[in-house]
Amino acid sequence: MDDSEDISQLYDRPGFLIRRALQKATAVFAENCSDITTTQMGALFILARREGLDQKELAELLHIDQTNMGVVIKSLEKNGFLKRRVSGDDKRRKILNLTDSGSLAFRAIEQDAELAQQQLVSNLTTEEQREFVRLLKKL
Repeated sequence: MDDSEDISQLYDRPGFLIRRALQKATAVFAENCSDITTTQMGALFILARREGLDQKELAELLHIDQTNMGVVIKSLEKNGFLKRRVSGDDKRRKILNLTDSGSLAFRAIEQDAELAQQQLVSNLTTEEQREFVRLLKKL
């Protein structure tokens, strides 16, 4: 391979830039919230705001498959952050609820996660941050 070949076009490709942005976002989150993953944080965020969800509904809200959602739930349950209970309507349905320690942990982590978000976009102006989020949503 010839080192003189121009590879700069790679750094202008949206897919490459999105992957790099994800790597940076994950690293910044891990620095600030080392005891939890971004997906676990997303699950806690939703469960802190919505009661009566089951695994399928939570997976849909997080836009992940149910198998991965099951892994996340087991981990949060193992850490004592959530519990499952059988639904009164449908015995096959397991309702997810944050435990008291899960609520406390979420409140503590939520501040750290917000700091991570601020760090991630700190080199953008307020207007650029809004535009960045708008474009990501559009994508």
